[in-house]
Amino acid sequence: MSTTTKQPSRIFQILTTGFAMFSMFFGAGNVVFPLMVGQQTTSLVWPAIMGLLLTGVGVPFVGLLAMVLFDGDYKSFFDRMGVLPGFLVTLFIMILIGPVSAMPRCVALSHGAMQLVFPQLDLFTFSIISAITIYLLTARKSGVVDVLGQYLSPVLIVSLFIIVVKGLTSPAGEIAQSNIEQPFWVGFIEGYGMMDLLGTYFFSSVTLASLRAHFPQEKNNKTLAWYALEASIVGAVLLALVYVGFALVAAKYSSVLDNVSSEVFIGTLAKNVLGSAGGYIVSTAVALACLTTAITLAVVFAEFVQRQVFSNAISYNTALVVTLLVTVYFSNQGFAKIVAMVKPILIIGYPVILFFTILNVIYKWTGMKWVTAPLLLATGVSLWWHQSVFLSIFGI
Repeated sequence: MSTTTKQPSRIFQILTTGFAMFSMFFGAGNVVFPLMVGQQTTSLVWPAIMGLLLTGVGVPFVGLLAMVLFDGDYKSFFDRMGVLPGFLVTLFIMILIGPVSAMPRCVALSHGAMQLVFPQLDLFTFSIISAITIYLLTARKSGVVDVLGQYLSPVLIVSLFIIVVKGLTSPAGEIAQSNIEQPFWVGFIEGYGMMDLLGTYFFSSVTLASLRAHFPQEKNNKTLAWYALEASIVGAVLLALVYVGFALVAAKYSSVLDNVSSEVFIGTLAKNVLGSAGGYIVSTAVALACLTTAITLAVVFAEFVQRQVFSNAISYNTALVVTLLVTVYFSNQGFAKIVAMVKPILIIGYPVILFFTILNVIYKWTGMKWVTAPLLLATGVSLWWHQSVFLSIFGI
């Protein structure tokens, strides 16, 4: 009798990896910013959605394409700037998507949702509990993507689906008329805040490693790259559907969100849409979204600190503990303050890093090696175009 275990199908593995990519990207910013776009633009929400999808889905997809061409190797990707500049840019991006911005946002937003259920739970205590939970789930790195894709992501997707469908089908008042002159640019700029392009450079290696584990017989890197792109499309479509749904629901219930802090946007919305049970559903959805993103960010950042910054002179667990301690500190600044701190940097730097990514795609496709001069020119143009934003960083 044969005891051979039947392997999951290729389509199943692609879908699982796509779900995992969705859960890795879908963090605090991905919950709040589509809601902010809908609440701000109301009757002009569709142009805003187009801008949001361009920077929130289209731009990260370009990053995924570039990283697949570089086989998920972010070091060789950024070394095209030069070894030292590439390392410094990598370190800066890592800090932003790690313990200084993205991870604290996840914790702060999760706390905002949980406050609707446990109003006495203070942010400091919650951030400590979150850090311990993340540590327990990331101390052993093996199987992280599989757990996200097969168990956490479907629960998250179902929770978000319920919120969106119920919100869009429930009766509500007339959508308020918007007086915003450029709704497209509102969505476009808010898409920067998700920082998904920055995360793409480092998540891609996790995705490719997972695909190699699922298809050990596949030795052709081009075939694996195609699988990665297929999984990326799955993740991108899921993200786009959620963004559109959230923005439309927020536009429909914009009056409910007036004078409400961003941390409790989705909880407030769900309580109005779903009734008393809405708070529990939203708390679960937000907690899962933030947990899954924070898990991946913690693994990626701790590995970077251990290997690239300290050249394995410290252990992974030590790097992980330091990462979580810094996360706790910035979490206690609150969601709005974290966003305000990072926004000027993103407005100036996002176009530059996107331009660099496009240069790298062209390099892989055509062999064109120009990078330093075009990148310096792009940096100068962005600084000049956003000079008021640049001056505001220094309080001028």
